[in-house]
Amino acid sequence: MFSDEESRWNGLDFRNRLSVSSQFSTGATLGGGYYVGTNRLNQKSVTVGEKSVRSSVENRDNAIAQEATVKFTMPLNGNGASMELAADYFNRHNTGKSSYCIDGGNVASNKEKTNLDLWKFSVGFTYPHSRKFTWQFGASAQYIYSHYDPIEHADNDRFHTTGIPANTNGFTPIIYASTKGMVWKLRYNIGLNWQLNRIGYHDLDMDKKSHNTQWALNPTIQVMMPFGYRRQHALMLNYRRTMGDIPYTAISPIVSWTDACNYSVGNPELKAQTGDILMAGLSLFMNRLNITMLYAHSHDRIHWQTLQDAHNPEVFYTKPVNINGQGMWGLGVEWIGTPVKWWRFKLSGRIEITPEDITLSGVHYGKTRFREYFYINNNVTFPGGWGGMLNANLEPTYRNYDRTYHAVYNIGGRIYKTFMAECLQVGIDFTAFGNRRKLDRRQGENTISYKYTTPVQYVGLSVVWNFSGGKKVEVDIVEGIQGYRETKDNR
Repeated sequence: MFSDEESRWNGLDFRNRLSVSSQFSTGATLGGGYYVGTNRLNQKSVTVGEKSVRSSVENRDNAIAQEATVKFTMPLNGNGASMELAADYFNRHNTGKSSYCIDGGNVASNKEKTNLDLWKFSVGFTYPHSRKFTWQFGASAQYIYSHYDPIEHADNDRFHTTGIPANTNGFTPIIYASTKGMVWKLRYNIGLNWQLNRIGYHDLDMDKKSHNTQWALNPTIQVMMPFGYRRQHALMLNYRRTMGDIPYTAISPIVSWTDACNYSVGNPELKAQTGDILMAGLSLFMNRLNITMLYAHSHDRIHWQTLQDAHNPEVFYTKPVNINGQGMWGLGVEWIGTPVKWWRFKLSGRIEITPEDITLSGVHYGKTRFREYFYINNNVTFPGGWGGMLNANLEPTYRNYDRTYHAVYNIGGRIYKTFMAECLQVGIDFTAFGNRRKLDRRQGENTISYKYTTPVQYVGLSVVWNFSGGKKVEVDIVEGIQGYRETKDNR
């Protein structure tokens, strides 16, 4: 089956952050910050099938996010020991409205509200024992609560949504300790943290509750040793084990349609990703040539599995599932050069080798996959305030389980001119040449393909005015310690 799809987006985005701080005579500092951001996005997708059946999906989302943060720092002695306390509250409220049409007739609709609350508290201590030895330790706790409410719900056999109200909650305490210092020429940073993820899901329609709990001890080891004439070179070795954040947006029961033939659903049994990373690096000639080798092994990796709709064989959907035991080998090379005073470039390349050994939907994937990246960045500056950048990147075709990501490439840059002692800058940003992503997904005997046909070429004009005046003061910006992290399919 072939279909043509046309999608349009338009929206408005606003963000603002306010910070205030005060320093006391004891050296302690108390600061606060408030962040507010709004996002209004309208999206419409029109799909025309082989039999000239015209289907459309229209989504309107209105989201507002607010965050309040308080931080307190206090010196503990005259040797640099200090304590930091932080408390943070983040709220995101989203109202969405969707309508689904076939040949101009509205056959289904959905209106929903999602409210997300995040609370986090942290305390940290730093104790320098000497110039070459420092202790750090502390703890944090985060609580997550999300409520999904389908206000209006009307579906049919072609477009179905969800009328299930649900609550999601999560609790993540972390305790950590680390030490960093220097022995002879060897610089090191060694740490250990304990983390627990407890995830709860409550189906309010069936009054059914479920929980799953993960915990892990996560060590971190980083060592670096310079060598050679004037220590121009360095050897590095890093190991760390990580446990990800609770994927609260992918646990929700929300059915999200991207077009008339594809949608995604959540998975209440989803766990956070964990993994081990071992990396060795060699830096030569004052960071002009860098070579990196790594091995990564993931546990409970989140993979968006493609499935066929049980009611309509022409419709497919993706669902996040946890898969185990994937390893990846990588090699990266980066060269930074300055051939002449006005030209600086960075040339880099990376290859990833991933052996597959897993069965999904009855299909065994057992091949070795290769993924490459190539990138070049050029920066030039000339007298008279002229300057610019020219960048190019290439990512050849690669495969991952049931998916094929076809090659993408891009050549673009920026030309600018500064005026009035660098107070005014006028620039032209452009993409001259490129190819957007094409993605194939396999499900049984079916291949689902996306090909983004929007032209990549564009030209943009920017005008920047820098100004200063009055009494100059130093402002401590109080940043938030949380944020909205959406777990979604990579298309």
